[in-house]
Amino acid sequence: MPTAHPFAAHRVALAAALAGSACLCAGALAQSFPARSIRVVVPFPPGGADVTARIVLPAVQEDLGQPVVVDNRPGAGGIIGSEFVARQPADGYTLLWTANTPIVTIPVTQPKETSYDPLKDFTNISKLLVGVTTASVPSSLPVNTLREFVDYAKRNPGKLSFASVGIGSSQHLDGEVLKLRGGIDMVHVPYKGFGQVLPDLVAGRVQLAFIAYLSAVQQLNAGKLKVLAVTQPYARMPDKPTYEQAIPGFDRVPNWSASMHGPAGLPRAVLVRIYGSLTKVLGPGTPLRKKFEDEGYIVVVSTPEEFAADVRATLAKTAEILKLTGIKVE
Repeated sequence: MPTAHPFAAHRVALAAALAGSACLCAGALAQSFPARSIRVVVPFPPGGADVTARIVLPAVQEDLGQPVVVDNRPGAGGIIGSEFVARQPADGYTLLWTANTPIVTIPVTQPKETSYDPLKDFTNISKLLVGVTTASVPSSLPVNTLREFVDYAKRNPGKLSFASVGIGSSQHLDGEVLKLRGGIDMVHVPYKGFGQVLPDLVAGRVQLAFIAYLSAVQQLNAGKLKVLAVTQPYARMPDKPTYEQAIPGFDRVPNWSASMHGPAGLPRAVLVRIYGSLTKVLGPGTPLRKKFEDEGYIVVVSTPEEFAADVRATLAKTAEILKLTGIKVE
């Protein structure tokens, strides 16, 4: 029988000691984090994702026991603030709160504009909120379902238009998919924001918009708009089909309203602490969860592993839809 190397036992013992030391360090890090204030960058101006951050983060601050400060760094559709976070130390003290645009939309539609890789340069902590989006039309339009809209558009080729918040946006992609799957001709009208879309939609200057329930709810309640379909089943509109139920093959790009990210290489113990806090304040039965669900959101709080896979899949789906529809973003 071969004789064991004289230092083999020593190496095994050393490896075990180092493993134990790593576990102790990770445990200590989890217990000590955070030791100071945390900056959460929102890469947009006040409003939108900024609003959800300022609702959730005070509860996270209370749970973590340290100040959590919102830092608005808008510009270039969210690129500027996102790039800033990607360059920060991976210690958990600078985080990113954003929607899907700078993470999965712009990197595909405008790759020359982004200096970061959404998979390699971030720790994708959790998808948190998905806004219920509606396919809405003016109440004056003589249609009540998305199928009726398609039939109406076929009878009026090139006479109808749909609104979005910019070329290459998720609303633009949805409109182009509807044109393709429905076999219709519509004119795309890009706007700078939903605040500009709503008055024109209500007035019938554009005939369709894929718009968040939260943005349109007042006009819906006033009877000025009609919902034809929704992105996902929603308790407040149980009779409304999803886009795909209404138009088979309507393969849309998933999007979300709020998510948390850190720089790449975030220590596991820190990641677990941050994710645990988000789960605690947005989990089932919590006041914040009910508040968001009442206002038109689906609360997700996906695990870091689920979210990383989701980001990868959404990047691929965005590229697929972009190729399918032939959209050119300049």
